[in-house]
Amino acid sequence: MSLGKFITHTGLPNSTPVEYYLKVRGLTDKYPVQSVNVMASDKNPTGEVRGELAEKLPGGAIPALELADGTIIEESNAIMEYFESAHPEGNLEGTDAKQRALNRMWNDKIEKMITENGLDSFRTGPGTDMYLNRFPCLEGAYETFSKRLDHFMAVVEKNIPEKGFLGGDKPNIADMRMVSVFEFMTNEAFGNVMRDNLTKNPKFAALYARQKELLAAL
Repeated sequence: MSLGKFITHTGLPNSTPVEYYLKVRGLTDKYPVQSVNVMASDKNPTGEVRGELAEKLPGGAIPALELADGTIIEESNAIMEYFESAHPEGNLEGTDAKQRALNRMWNDKIEKMITENGLDSFRTGPGTDMYLNRFPCLEGAYETFSKRLDHFMAVVEKNIPEKGFLGGDKPNIADMRMVSVFEFMTNEAFGNVMRDNLTKNPKFAALYARQKELLAAL
């Protein structure tokens, strides 16, 4: 039985973590996907959601979760945290305070140090034209964000586990976020803003390979 629907544009790095989360948790049947296109085009230069959906999402945020009672939850972390609480058996973040804190620590590291700098490298570099009509994106900032990505990849590399996942023996939300943004940042179609960072950070590269292998087996 459907408990709501997940509104997404498949392939975007802020949507894909939730899609992978649902897949890993076996919840895809409970929250079917409603696909929307938020890519900028001549007809929709800002890439905003339109029509009836725009009334539900006045800020145009994607992804979003619409529950059966009509409640809208935006932002990928909030959506996954909802799933963790609504479906506690087999959750990814753990049940005791220490494990949940460690998992949250990893999600913060991946999101704030890697994801934000990697995506800002894209927005101010290869993806500038895509975002010009959405919010300020200055091409001159590309070098700064690119160097920050290099710097924080090397910093976090020191703590990356040599086996298992960021969550230990099983993946956590941070793993879902990392594999999603790495797929995006290494994609030549989006400018490969990762460049040689996986070569320079072998523990990151090995973890990324384990994450992809896990998802491919589902």
